[in-house]
Amino acid sequence: MSFMQKQIVFGEWLGIEEINGTSFLPIEDAPKSVIEFCESAAYPNEIANHPDVRSELLEFVNCNHDFQIFSVERITGFGCGLSAPGHMDCTEWGVFETEKEAEQYLSEMYDE
Repeated sequence: MSFMQKQIVFGEWLGIEEINGTSFLPIEDAPKSVIEFCESAAYPNEIANHPDVRSELLEFVNCNHDFQIFSVERITGFGCGLSAPGHMDCTEWGVFETEKEAEQYLSEMYDE
């Protein structure tokens, strides 16, 4: 059995569009203030331009301290990645509309 195992989870996510691409964060791991701001903001870019949101999301994205967020969006879908049960080792999440798309992504990215 491989150390890293495939994981597919249906749920809600924050899609954080930033300079290096899109990072996905499970909604339960997101800071409450960011979730509240997402629910009250009229437009995704309104969230991105808020300095408090930017500083709270910094620890969750793969960027330096000068990172730029283009949008933050609450989405529902199938998150997928690799995880080592009982350890902190894991890959970044990818999020897709269907479970089949998530399975296909994992196969293309991680199967030998």
